[in-house]
Amino acid sequence: RRVRAFPRVRVGVLSTGDELVETGPLAPGKIRDSNRPMLLAQLADAGAVPLDLGAARDDADVMTRTLADAVAQCDAVITSGGVSVGDFDYVSDALERIARDDPTDGSRVDWYQVAIKPAKPLCIGMLHGTPVFGLPGNPVSSFVSFELFARPALRMMMGHDHPFRREVLATAASPLRRRARPADN
Repeated sequence: RRVRAFPRVRVGVLSTGDELVETGPLAPGKIRDSNRPMLLAQLADAGAVPLDLGAARDDADVMTRTLADAVAQCDAVITSGGVSVGDFDYVSDALERIARDDPTDGSRVDWYQVAIKPAKPLCIGMLHGTPVFGLPGNPVSSFVSFELFARPALRMMMGHDHPFRREVLATAASPLRRRARPADN
């Protein structure tokens, strides 16, 4: 007679950085925007409704407006890149500016240096009731931090009892030997 039902969450994905190129030849100093398509596919696999928000330039005002719009139209937002402490990492400032807009609604942004490799820089925030996950720009780091932090949270928002991927335990048939690392000189 009663069925628990949860809506699929609409999750916006925003790449950040002037160095990103979606298609075509790469000029010096440019890189392919590989994170956004990867994250959109991961969201679909997790059962969410992915929303492609494109790429935002390295400009504090543009980043703030783009993220404020994203927070207003999505159930959750994922950014890729711009969460470290470099001169052109504007995501942190933009998110903190949005959180300060209305200090009474409980908005907050937390920055972490997660002790894992890859995926060290990470941002998790709640802006006007919308969770925001700021993932690193390195593609492997972005993938790992999505799997460890964003995917389980989003699946919990959708009512899944088991938000993590299934774990499989295995025993090696023979010992795994570690290769000695060369001494640092």
